[in-house]
Amino acid sequence: MKKETVQKFVKMSNYIDDNKATILTYMGVAGVFGTTYLAVKAKPKAEELMFKKAMYKVQNYGEDLTRFEKFLAVVPAYIPTALMGMGTVACILGANHINKEKQAMLTSAYAYLNCNYNEYRNKVKELFGEEGERQVREAIAKDRIPQDKPEEEKLLIFDDYGKRYFRIEPSKYHDALYQINRMYNFTGEMTLNNFYEFFDLDPIPGGDILGWSALKDYECLGISWIDVRLEKMEMIDDMEAYCMMYNVDPSDDYGCWVTRDWQ
Repeated sequence: MKKETVQKFVKMSNYIDDNKATILTYMGVAGVFGTTYLAVKAKPKAEELMFKKAMYKVQNYGEDLTRFEKFLAVVPAYIPTALMGMGTVACILGANHINKEKQAMLTSAYAYLNCNYNEYRNKVKELFGEEGERQVREAIAKDRIPQDKPEEEKLLIFDDYGKRYFRIEPSKYHDALYQINRMYNFTGEMTLNNFYEFFDLDPIPGGDILGWSALKDYECLGISWIDVRLEKMEMIDDMEAYCMMYNVDPSDDYGCWVTRDWQ
C-alpha cells in the first residue's frame, strides 16, 4: 500500500514538473476571474466601512473624510482581492519565466545541433569532395522516399533541413519563391519556418532559430535574394525527385553562410 502511494506521489510530482508552465497559466486565468469576483463582492463591505468612518468623523469633528482616509477605510475590505491579484500576477510571471527558460534551452540545443551538422557536411566535403557530399545527401534522401509514386503533374522535392519529401506543382513552387523573396525584401529577414509556411509545410524544431538576414546577406555576399535551385537526384524506378539547394544556407546567427557555386 505504501509503495503504491509513493509511486502515485512520484508520478504526480513528475506530471506537475513537466507541466508547471501550463498549470501556472491556468491558475493565472482562474486568478483573473477570482480577482474580479472578490472585487465585486468586496464593494458593499467597502461602502459600509467608508460610511461608518465618515459618520464617525462628521459626528466627532464635523469634517468629511480626506481621500487618503477613504482609502484607509476600504483597505480591509479589499485585502482578499489584493492577495488574489498578486497571486495571479505571480502565476503569470512564473509561467512566462519557465517558458523563457525552455526556449533558451531549445535555442542553445538547436544552435549546437546546427553547428555539428555544418561541421559534418564540411568534413564530408573535405574528405570526399562536393560529389561525395552530394551522394551522401542523396543516399539519406532515398532512405526517406515515400512508398507511393508522386502525382505526374507535381514535383517531388526533398527538404534537406526537415529531412522530408513534399509534392508541389511547379507553378506553385515558383510562386512561393516569389512571395518568399517579396516578404524577405520587405521585412529584411526570414526564418526557415517562415520559409516553410509559403510551401504549406509544417515547422521544424529549430526552424525559428535558423534563417536569413537581407542586410547581412548583402554586406557579406552582395546578394539580397534567397534563391533555391532544384537539383535532380538519381532515384529508383524511374522516379524523379529534386533536392532543394540554397544559394545561401540558413544560419543560426544570420551571418555566417556557406555559399554555393551555381555553375
